[in-house]
Amino acid sequence: MLVGVLKRKRDLDILLRERWYRMPVRRGPVRRFDYLALYEPAWFGKSGKRIRYYARAAAREVVRRERMLPDEPRHPRAQEAYWRVRLRGVQKLPR
Repeated sequence: MLVGVLKRKRDLDILLRERWYRMPVRRGPVRRFDYLALYEPAWFGKSGKRIRYYARAAAREVVRRERMLPDEPRHPRAQEAYWRVRLRGVQKLPR
């Protein structure tokens, strides 16, 4: 299992609606993983500082950040390669 960080509320929306998560290739995992748990930092407020969701990793592909997030063309890492991990069966932990 790999633990990813949801850095923005938008990342949570993408997780729940589109069922994928991104991570820079240069900082991505070396070992293969079957599950992804998503940590929500303190700035999420009352629901922060915990893992609330997890999912099975279904498919992985390398995509430029600008292609995944086309409304951020001027982002400093827009041209960088990212892993887009498609997720299957996103589950919310009971507590």
